[in-house]
Amino acid sequence: MDTTINPSLNRDAAGDADASADAHVAAAETSSLARGVAFLRWPGLLVLALYLASRWFLISISPAGSDVPLYFIYGVAGRDLGAAPYTQDVQCEYPPLAYWHFYAIRSLDTQRVSRLTADARTTRAVVGDFARDPRNPARIAYARRFRASFLVVDLLIAAIGGVFIARRYGRAALIRSAVAYTLGTVLLAHIVYDRTDLMLALVFVGTAAAWLRLADQDETRGAESPSWSYYLGIVAAYGLLGVGVAYKLIPVLFVAPLLCCEAVAVVRRRSGALRALLLGVASFAVTSVGPFLLMAWLPGNDLRFLFQYHSERPIQIESTWSTICLALKNLQPELPLEIVFSYNSFNLLGPLPETFRRLATPAMLAGWLVLVLCVLCRLKHYDRRAAFVAAAAGLAWSVMTAHVLSLQYLLWLLPVVALLAMELESRRFMKLLPLWTFAVAAAATYVFPYHFQTSPAAATSRAALIPNLDFAPTMALVARNALLAAAVLWLLTATCVFLLRRRETTLAYTVRNSLS
Repeated sequence: MDTTINPSLNRDAAGDADASADAHVAAAETSSLARGVAFLRWPGLLVLALYLASRWFLISISPAGSDVPLYFIYGVAGRDLGAAPYTQDVQCEYPPLAYWHFYAIRSLDTQRVSRLTADARTTRAVVGDFARDPRNPARIAYARRFRASFLVVDLLIAAIGGVFIARRYGRAALIRSAVAYTLGTVLLAHIVYDRTDLMLALVFVGTAAAWLRLADQDETRGAESPSWSYYLGIVAAYGLLGVGVAYKLIPVLFVAPLLCCEAVAVVRRRSGALRALLLGVASFAVTSVGPFLLMAWLPGNDLRFLFQYHSERPIQIESTWSTICLALKNLQPELPLEIVFSYNSFNLLGPLPETFRRLATPAMLAGWLVLVLCVLCRLKHYDRRAAFVAAAAGLAWSVMTAHVLSLQYLLWLLPVVALLAMELESRRFMKLLPLWTFAVAAAATYVFPYHFQTSPAAATSRAALIPNLDFAPTMALVARNALLAAAVLWLLTATCVFLLRRRETTLAYTVRNSLS
């Protein structure tokens, strides 16, 4: 077997359609049990042992800079005080499903804060006093339960991703991706279970598994009508993306390329295409829009705050645009930059950051326009595999050009980049994946939490990014984003080439053409 990627997926390089289809069918018929047994050999057993040992380490550490106290405040405000989450008193910046997660974890504790009286202080003040004490038993219990819930999410990612990657890409790709994931999460230990972003990693891995299985079924069923399991896969793929949107908004960027694939299949009168499109739209609408409608229906909520919050944020200090400003600041110390804490993050203000903030959206749209043009050039070959590649590349480009690129985004951005590289059969990138992941995560962790902010209690000689933009942490942040940008540009270029070279070599199209 190839050391990097399953050769059965190299359809575009095949000169003969039937040979490509036969290779794909042979790969699909390979026993998943046999692949599992093959993995449980050296070095597979070692990778599995390291992964399990690292989970014990992650759940046992006391992370610095945790966001769980903030989630605790939201949970206490809603569960104990009955405060609406999207109001001036609470100002929750997370979508409904994330808020309900905070609420549910708080509901497991029997200790409650007394409800406010008419002459009491604001909800935020009361809850803040209760949550501020790190020795508060309720806060400690909340953190333990919250982190345990994300340990479960982590194990689901490993299980679903492991089976999916082994079956589709082979043992070598599985080992490389497992090493990269284990290394990355260990180095990012301070954020893995103390942020909400690991949930998006589960969403994207689960969507990839469901969607690319549909792609395989498209290639093998020919002109036959889809089975019930096919439609179940449609519901799962779009339903997971909807859950992701209702949890953290970002997966909405992934949806349009997939729906366009359904629309193309409808136009081409593919069997079952209209039903698949309707099921996909319905599943996504129920799981994404449904929670927002339910939350808007509850009294006291003003969901406009949530969208205003994210649309009005300045250039965040860890974004790609910010690192350009920081690099220029080190070259030109007189460059006017101001660091402010707002929107629960550190942001840059000044003429240059404001210019970049205005450029962020056009730059994002420019990348999507390039992908759209590539798709239009080979529209009749736009199938599920092409849709997944376009969606993953567009998402990665959007993150790199957005005015916010928080450290915790790495928890799902790195897996998305790895999945994109595997689907594009980028052998060079896959060989570098563990080393690239290590370098990105190490640079990120050097900055946060170890050299992020100088506190009054810290030694004055300690270099820190905030507030003085010291050279070492600034260059580490620049290096982190440079590595991310280089990988995204590499894979975006590969995606364009992939889309422009698409050919009808799949079994489904071959059968349909022979019938016509």
